[in-house]
Amino acid sequence: MPVERQLALEIRSWKFGYAVLEGENLLDWGVRWFPPGESKIAIRRLTVLLKVHTPSVVVTRSTRRVNHGSSESAAHVLRTIRDELKRRSIRFVALARRDARTFFAQRGCRNKHEVALAVANRFGQLKPRVPKLRKAWDPESAIAAVFDAIATTMAFAALRQPAIDA
Repeated sequence: MPVERQLALEIRSWKFGYAVLEGENLLDWGVRWFPPGESKIAIRRLTVLLKVHTPSVVVTRSTRRVNHGSSESAAHVLRTIRDELKRRSIRFVALARRDARTFFAQRGCRNKHEVALAVANRFGQLKPRVPKLRKAWDPESAIAAVFDAIATTMAFAALRQPAIDA
């Protein structure tokens, strides 16, 4: 059976973090910016990734508080991306935020920094890029979106594995 190539996305109102994985291998990762809420520009940025990497599935987390301005903008971008992927016949999976959080909590990760460390332990090339532990009032590092994208696809891969009874 061929190995599935996944494009993991973490969509924010003005950027998205991405990672391309094939089986156990991290092939590419980065962050793409676009003007807040400009879904057409976000789609152009995404289209380049789709052409270069030809994923069979795109995995992301659902957006949070839709009543918040930046979340509404991210939700609009997410809907536009979903429609574009449907047009291209690329499978799209939006994992519930709760499922990703629960997956890492069960592995002892209590916060985003610990999740980023778990991601870096799994993909060694990211160890030098782990975002520093931050205070609530400090801005989040741009690279955090990449770690969030990979964390989502790690949770997705684990959740779709059949349970093994002992």
